[in-house]
Amino acid sequence: MLDMYQSFSIVTLALFIRLQLGCISPRGGYIVNMEKIFIPYRGRRPAAVTINGHHLIILSPEKEVLEEDLATVGADRVKEIPWEGSDEERERILGKLALKTQSGVIVAEDGQNITELLNSLRQALPWVQ
Repeated sequence: MLDMYQSFSIVTLALFIRLQLGCISPRGGYIVNMEKIFIPYRGRRPAAVTINGHHLIILSPEKEVLEEDLATVGADRVKEIPWEGSDEERERILGKLALKTQSGVIVAEDGQNITELLNSLRQALPWVQ
């Protein structure tokens, strides 16, 4: 099973994870009717968490949700980025973030508790060594 996951790109793996967890909007978009999205930062870099060997950046459409769990994701602040345009443009934003940080990117749904999301990921993701 590990070989299958090694063949995925970082973004593809992140999208696969999101599909498994039901995080993609029922209408097919990433996040519908959002103009911005929030990323946890530690210092000058996006804060990544490691779950079962996967390095992941957790994004949220709600600043407050991330601020409540800054310590959980190893961050000291939250940064806002524009989240406009087509799904292709949003995919490009996620792809650039994934490549820059060498991490998968997970977009939490509106109001989704970050701790619960991380626990779901721990159960859903296979171990990578």
